Amino acid sequence: MEIRYLNEEKLIEKFGPQLEKTFGITDRNKKKWMSVYIQNHLLNESQVFTFPQAGLLNTPGMGNVAAPAFGIGQSGFYNPSNTGSGDLFPSLLPIAINIAAKTVGFDLVSVIPMQGPAGILPYMEYVYANGKDPYGSYPRPNGGNPGINKYQDNPLVFKVPYGTWQDILGAGKKLIVGGLYVFANGNPSVSTFGPSNAYAVVKFIGYSRIDGDPIFEIVETAYGPNPPSALSAPVNPRLRNFDAINGVSLADIWNLSGTNDVYFWDFTTTTPKTIPAANKASYKPTLVTTLVDHIAGFTGAGATNQDAMQGSYLNFETPLESMTRGTGEETYANAIALQMFTKSVEAKTQKITAQVTIEQLQDMARQYGIDAVSALQNGLINEVVQTINKQIIQRLFALGWSNHIQAERTMGVNLNLQLEQNASSSSTKNYLTKDLTLASMTVPAWQNYGGFENQDTVHSRLVAKILAASNLIQIRGRRGKGTFVVLNAQLATALQKNAGYSFAPYQNTIAQDGTSLYPIGTLLGMTVYVDPNIAWDETLVLVGRKGEDTEPGLKFMPYILAEKIQTIAEGTMTPKIMLVSRYALVDAGFYPETQYVTFYVASGEKSGQALPANIV
Repeated sequence: MEIRYLNEEKLIEKFGPQLEKTFGITDRNKKKWMSVYIQNHLLNESQVFTFPQAGLLNTPGMGNVAAPAFGIGQSGFYNPSNTGSGDLFPSLLPIAINIAAKTVGFDLVSVIPMQGPAGILPYMEYVYANGKDPYGSYPRPNGGNPGINKYQDNPLVFKVPYGTWQDILGAGKKLIVGGLYVFANGNPSVSTFGPSNAYAVVKFIGYSRIDGDPIFEIVETAYGPNPPSALSAPVNPRLRNFDAINGVSLADIWNLSGTNDVYFWDFTTTTPKTIPAANKASYKPTLVTTLVDHIAGFTGAGATNQDAMQGSYLNFETPLESMTRGTGEETYANAIALQMFTKSVEAKTQKITAQVTIEQLQDMARQYGIDAVSALQNGLINEVVQTINKQIIQRLFALGWSNHIQAERTMGVNLNLQLEQNASSSSTKNYLTKDLTLASMTVPAWQNYGGFENQDTVHSRLVAKILAASNLIQIRGRRGKGTFVVLNAQLATALQKNAGYSFAPYQNTIAQDGTSLYPIGTLLGMTVYVDPNIAWDETLVLVGRKGEDTEPGLKFMPYILAEKIQTIAEGTMTPKIMLVSRYALVDAGFYPETQYVTFYVASGEKSGQALPANIV
C-alpha cells in the first residue's frame, strides 16, 4: 500500500507557475489549495486497479468517516465499537487564537519613564497678591504672629470655587459683573450680629476662564456691629476703606476652625445666602493665577484708578484705560507673586499569573510545535496591555468631559449633538470627570435648519462639532489645536461614508476600503482612531492634543512596564509565570483637561428607530 504525504511548498513550486500562466492566479492562498487539489486528483487517478471482476459490491471501502472513541483501560482499547475509520485527522488550519482588540491608547499620550516607584511633580505659578498669605490665612507658615493690621494679609483679588454659587445662588443664576457683595461670618438679619462678626465688601470681576470660579476684588473689610446694607454701600470702593485698627482678613470671615456659617448677600436683598460651616473648607478663597485669568485693571484702572477691573475675556462695552501721570504718582503699584508646590506620583501595580500542566507542555510541543510557556506569556502581556489601554482611554474621555463642562460654564459652549429628528426636547448625559465623579451635561434638542436635510448633511454636523472641539482646545489650552480623534465604529462609519461627499467636501484622508481601521485616516489635520472597546451605541467623541512631554496633559509613566517572574510550582512541578506592571497615569501640568474635549452624539441608533437622521 502506498501512502503519500503532500508537501504544500513543493506543490506550489510544481503547479504555481502553470496556474499563474494559464489562469492568472497570483494569490498565494489560492495557489496553495488549488495545488493540493490538483495533486490529490493526480494521486487518485494514477492508481491501477488489478482485482479481477471488481465491482462496487465486492470491493471493501473506507466507509463513513468516524473518529475513534476513547475507552477506559485495556477493555476500552480492545472494544471494537470504539474504533474509527482509517482516516488520518490532520489539523487543517493553524490553532485558532482569539484576536485581541487593537490598543490605541499608547498613540495618544506621552510616555515618560519613572526612575523609581514614586516621585514628585513641581509646579510654579504667578498669582495676584498684594497680601502676604493665601486668602490671608494665619498663623503664618513661618510661625510668626500676624500684625495688628491683619487686612494687609488680604490679596487684592481672590476667587471661590464654583460649587459655592451652585449651592448658595441656585443653578443657572449669575453674579453681576461690577456688582457689590458681602461675605460675613454671621447672619446680618439677626440681632446677634455684633463686633465679633467680620465681613468683607467685594466687587465681582468675572468668572475664571478655565474652571468658572467667580473672581472678586476686596473693597473693604471690617467688624460689626453694623453690616453693610443698601444704604451703606461704598460710594468710592477703590479707596479701600479698611478697618485698620481692628484688622480683618478673609481668614477671619471663613474661620475654618470655627462653627459659624459664612453668609453672602448683595445690597438689594435682606435675605442672605448661606455657606454651611461644614462646607467652608471646600469653598475657601484662593489666589488668582495671572497666566490663566488675566485681570485688566490690576496695573491701573482708568485715569483715576477707579474704573472696574475686567476679567479674562474682552469687554467691548466698558473702556479700558491707564492712569494719568498724577494718579500714577500717588498710587502704590499692585503686586504679583510666585507660588511653588508639588504633587506626588506613585507607580501603581497590575499583576497576573498563569500556569500549565506537564501534559500540556508535552503534548502542545510534540503535536503542534508550540511552546506552552511562551503562549501563556503572550496571553499575560495582552491582558496587561489591554488594561493599560482602557485606563488611558477612559482617563482621556474623563478629562475631556471635565473640560467640556467647564467650557459650558465659562463660555456657554455645548458641543453635544442631537441627530434624532424627532427629539424635540433636550436630555442629559452623565459621565466620569477628572475627579472620578459623575457629572451631567445637556444634550440639546434637534435643530432644524430648513427642509434640505439628509444623511449627508447630518454627517456634516458631526464634522463641524469635531472641528469646533479642536478649536476649543486651542483657545482654552493655548498650546495648539487638537491632533487626534477617538470614536466608536458607528461614528467612524459615518465619517468613512461621507469622506468622499462632493457636495460639501472637507479635508480628509479617511479610508473607505476597510483595510485600515485603527487609525482610519485623518480629518481636518487630526488622526482619527477607532477604539473597538467602545460599544456601538456609546457614541462619545474625544478630540485631544498630544503635546510635548513638558506640556500639560495625561502622561503615561512606566516604572516597570512588564516584568516576568517565572518559577516551578511545587504542587504541579510545572512552570508558573507572573507578569507585573507598575506605572502611573498622571494628569500633569496646570489644567491638563484643557488639552481634551469629549462630547456626546445622540445618533438614534440606541433606540433602533428608523429615523431619517440616523447616522448610519
